[in-house]
Amino acid sequence: MAQGKSNREARIRVFRRDEDALVLKAPNVEKILNLKKKYNLLDLVVLAKEGKKLSEQSQDAYTFRYGYVSFAGSERDLDLIWEDLCSDLGIIFS
Repeated sequence: MAQGKSNREARIRVFRRDEDALVLKAPNVEKILNLKKKYNLLDLVVLAKEGKKLSEQSQDAYTFRYGYVSFAGSERDLDLIWEDLCSDLGIIFS
């Protein structure tokens, strides 16, 4: 690595499922803000709406998206943050 260069990178990852589902629980604004602060996220958007099926929202042709996150750090750190964030998000599907 060249001197003065950083091994940090930025990523956008999408929360998605292979199958449609009803959203039983989604994080509120306060929880989203707390997660952004906890993980030092650049952005966190939750598209899932309680009481709605994922198919009731705009989707791509292959999966059902329910949010996305933008974050920066080392590759290893980003992978760990992603794993923790997926469980901390607390979305429950039927």
